[in-house]
Amino acid sequence: MHTSMTKKTERSRFIKRTVQAACEQPFICLSLVFYWVWQISFFQSPASLLDMRVEGNLQLASVSLLAASAVAYAVAMVFHAGFSRVAKRAWYLPCVCLCMVVGSAVFAVIGFIQPGIRAALEVFAGCAMGTGAALFVVELGRVFAQLGSFYALTSGILSVVGGAALFALASFAPSEVSSMAVSAAPVVSGIFLRKQAKLFPKSKYYGHGLETPLRFPKKFALTCLVQGVALGAMTSILASVSSSGVNIAALQFTAFIAGAVLLVGTTLLLNLDFNHLVYQIGLPLMAGCFVLFACGPQYVFASGFLLVVGHCYMYILITCINSHFSHNLNCPPGWIASLSTLFMVMGQIFGVAISGGLLFTLGEGVSGQSLALSPNPADLASLSVLLTFLLPLAALWLLNGDNLSSGWGAFKPDSQRAGSVEQAVLKQIATDFRLTSREMEICGLLAHGRNREYISQELNLSKETIKSHMANIYRKLMVHSQQELIDLFEQEKRP
Repeated sequence: MHTSMTKKTERSRFIKRTVQAACEQPFICLSLVFYWVWQISFFQSPASLLDMRVEGNLQLASVSLLAASAVAYAVAMVFHAGFSRVAKRAWYLPCVCLCMVVGSAVFAVIGFIQPGIRAALEVFAGCAMGTGAALFVVELGRVFAQLGSFYALTSGILSVVGGAALFALASFAPSEVSSMAVSAAPVVSGIFLRKQAKLFPKSKYYGHGLETPLRFPKKFALTCLVQGVALGAMTSILASVSSSGVNIAALQFTAFIAGAVLLVGTTLLLNLDFNHLVYQIGLPLMAGCFVLFACGPQYVFASGFLLVVGHCYMYILITCINSHFSHNLNCPPGWIASLSTLFMVMGQIFGVAISGGLLFTLGEGVSGQSLALSPNPADLASLSVLLTFLLPLAALWLLNGDNLSSGWGAFKPDSQRAGSVEQAVLKQIATDFRLTSREMEICGLLAHGRNREYISQELNLSKETIKSHMANIYRKLMVHSQQELIDLFEQEKRP
């Protein structure tokens, strides 16, 4: 009975905090909604840009996009301090959004361009989109460095649902109208992102974590690489299969919404931290798409659906972990956001290359030799079986209870860092539940097991005043005892 009541309280608390997060930080939610519309339509999507077929030829835009985004992430990671200084400039974010808009607009009208210059424009469009998307993701990371991982989780879930819904609505419009409208989405996203950024002190926002000594988080990088390999391999496989009779747009937006809903469900029901959600749910979920594909061609679009669900699930979780790095461990957001997404994109490139070797044969095109799709079902099935085993094995090897505290090896756990994490958690709880400064102070003492008499002496306040503050704290945090408050505090320390 007590357990069921605790679960009910946790669900109520999660819903309350989610609503508060959306109401208190609407700009980041709206920015992400329009970003997701653009991303689903043009970027990491098995149904759009990464469809490798354009009249039998290898689409140069997709290759250029992945390559350009990888280069942009690598440069932003290595020179994260310099990028932080440049990002302060008023012109920087508009230029980033302009790259995304121009690249996607060119790609939207590529079918009307003369064949002689089409290849050059595809390369240009891919480079512009890839570079702009990479730098935009870095700027999103700065926001979540200030807000924390819970805001990354809630805004990620809400924005995916909103973005998928807008994507669905756009699919009903004429293709020319919807393409140009979606191409302009980064402008709207950038406007809301700038509004969000102006809510934080400029020096703190752009200088966050720049003094923190860093070590390369090998396990986290490998996790992102594995996710990218799965995404790239299955994307190429799906592109080789005819989509006749299948509403790709419907498959896309329902799969993204399903991924967000699944993340809500597993978060509430399983009470796992981000570390365990990634390795016990996320990666095995992506492995499931290869299981379905290996069962037979009749399951190809079911496997595609599961791929998008798993990718959405993992993408939001990786964003949350990035926020944990920067918010709780004081890591530079530009560095960790660039690193994680760089390895995911590199994994995509590797996955496309692996499956591409099985999919493409040299054939005769309209104008000379070209790369044409010629899938071998046996080879594709073998690749699917291999990845079915490798993904869960990678999850088992990478899962470690110390990942969150050590930053996947990026930091050495010590008492000083543990103290800073506790302070960050306390500050986050105070922000989320609207505790006053005095309530925050008392809450911290209660979380460390101090009783009313001790707190009264420590703060030089009467016992009745402390009792009144405790009642307010319990009400706001939706707990009924000090032990439940301690449990909540410990739970929050496990992002």
